[in-house]
Amino acid sequence: GEHVYVAAVYKGRVPGWATKDLRKFVSDLEATFGESFANWNGSPEDLHGVREFMQKFVARFRYHGT
Repeated sequence: GEHVYVAAVYKGRVPGWATKDLRKFVSDLEATFGESFANWNGSPEDLHGVREFMQKFVARFRYHGT
């Protein structure tokens, strides 16, 4: 994304849809938190809601967006 990078670690053969889902997740992450990332000073307290947003990505087998 413009303000964020995401790395994913996957055990086994990576499914064909994984790249598309990861790109959609980064797009949604930027749309929701882009301004916060652009102005972030490194303090976790400044990124309210990011942890919960990330949980939506890792908790599902497929990511379908927000």
